[in-house]
Amino acid sequence: MKQTNVVLIPGFMLNENLWGDIIPLLPNQLTIHHAPLVGNSIAEMALDALSRAPKQFILCGFSMGGYVAREIVRLAPERVIGLIIVASSSRSESPEQAAQKKASVAQILNREFVGLSRSVIAKGLSPGNRTDQRLVGRIQTMSKTLGKEAFIAQSQVIRHDELHLLSSIKTPTLVIAAELDELRSVEESKEIVEHLQNSKLVCISDSGHMIPLEQPVILAKTITDWCSELIDQSPV
Repeated sequence: MKQTNVVLIPGFMLNENLWGDIIPLLPNQLTIHHAPLVGNSIAEMALDALSRAPKQFILCGFSMGGYVAREIVRLAPERVIGLIIVASSSRSESPEQAAQKKASVAQILNREFVGLSRSVIAKGLSPGNRTDQRLVGRIQTMSKTLGKEAFIAQSQVIRHDELHLLSSIKTPTLVIAAELDELRSVEESKEIVEHLQNSKLVCISDSGHMIPLEQPVILAKTITDWCSELIDQSPV
């Protein structure tokens, strides 16, 4: 495998610590770059990530980062040699989800932000990990570190239905879903694969939404195997 850049984009109220367990498991030939979620829209986040990224790279987006990753491919397809979408969707938010985010912002405007609540975090984990206080605390710390301004900005981001836009993406794509994900279903990942021209779906068992933290070994191997095949097949 030749040396290749990989840009990692986290999800809602997560930072680069999301990838902390898998990076040591990836081959040295993959040079890791981080692109935080900065902006008040998917388009703004995509432009900010592009400004930080190397000339060419494999792009990996988790959850909301998957929306950003696909926007990056639409903006600069010549720079993205491979796309990895982890625990994401192409669907728009439901009215209930939008209302819940608006209410959450209203609640914290005039109070200290101490991170996502443990009950909210638990919904993103598999049943067996919901009582893992170390894991829950790690996720809560990431959100607290990002702070109130990031929470407000990211909560205002609207995720539009983009199923009709997927066919325009020609980039080789790996879509990774989790069997026990109650936030982004396997069906949502299947929808993405069905509308992409050059894609593959991998479903990881025994994991909730937080695949990079719940199943880092399997996720790292899945990414490594796919990247290795992609890079070996690409022209020198």
